[in-house]
Amino acid sequence: MAKRERPPITVKAYVMVNGVETDVDTLDDERRRQLATAINTTVLNTFFAGKARFYAAEAPENT
Repeated sequence: MAKRERPPITVKAYVMVNGVETDVDTLDDERRRQLATAINTTVLNTFFAGKARFYAAEAPENT
């Protein structure tokens, strides 16, 4: 039996930036890094709940 042709699935991701829904593809590098850190800490805190607590390190200051 032959498989049917299926159209490709297109997925768009949006995040709230200053109260406005923003497409993840349009974020600058710093915002992408912040988003990745937030996702990673959420996953790790969920996985290690009650055993360890993960948080983002403070950004170094430019002097």
